[in-house]
Amino acid sequence: GNETSWDMTVIVLSHIPASDTPAEAPDYSDGTPFEEFVKANAGENREFGIDVSAWQGDIDFNAVKNAGCEFVIIRMGHFYDEIVPDEWYSENIRKAREAGLKVGVYFYTTLNSADKVDELVSYITEQLDGEKLDFPIAFDWEEFTNFQQYGLSIHGLNELFNLFCIEMENNGYSAMLYSSKNFLNNFWINNYNKPVWLAHFIDETDYNGDYFMWQGSSTGLIDGIEGYVDMNVHYID
Repeated sequence: GNETSWDMTVIVLSHIPASDTPAEAPDYSDGTPFEEFVKANAGENREFGIDVSAWQGDIDFNAVKNAGCEFVIIRMGHFYDEIVPDEWYSENIRKAREAGLKVGVYFYTTLNSADKVDELVSYITEQLDGEKLDFPIAFDWEEFTNFQQYGLSIHGLNELFNLFCIEMENNGYSAMLYSSKNFLNNFWINNYNKPVWLAHFIDETDYNGDYFMWQGSSTGLIDGIEGYVDMNVHYID
């Protein structure tokens, strides 16, 4: 029953104006080199990695490994009205393994029913086909700005995450929750204490809950990838 409203101006054009300005090369000067991220967060029983998707394009995983990266979490796909595979998933997971990196997967989803949980779990299980992973499968639900359109309550989405965990475990895989500090504090309940992959882009997180992996930057720079990449710390204990 929540509502919101705002004023807007709509400009109607008969055609899309052409631009005479040549495209500028991307500027990544404000990014953080991977080695600096590692140095800033060094400590016992920690390993450092990245997470990738089609946004990173063609990745040289050997160069990534040589830069000190130890693991990579790979997007398998996204699920809005239908499941859409990430176009680089198969190549990414194969090349990451060949380079000697630990691997995990995540799935971006807006599922809002038990039937869609079943559909997603079946798809993930089929794609993995028994392949072992080094990390739990990450459940990535982020559409909170438009939450009311999904016909869910906070309790309802938490129950869907719990169901996802149960069904993944029934198929031989563990699961984890990916979310930001804000929504971990104010939305997710995590009744069954599943592993948490915390997203908090800051030099030093002050999140007080339990988490076993921290995504600390979305503007990482590493050999083997052109442009930005997310950087993560895995706390082995």
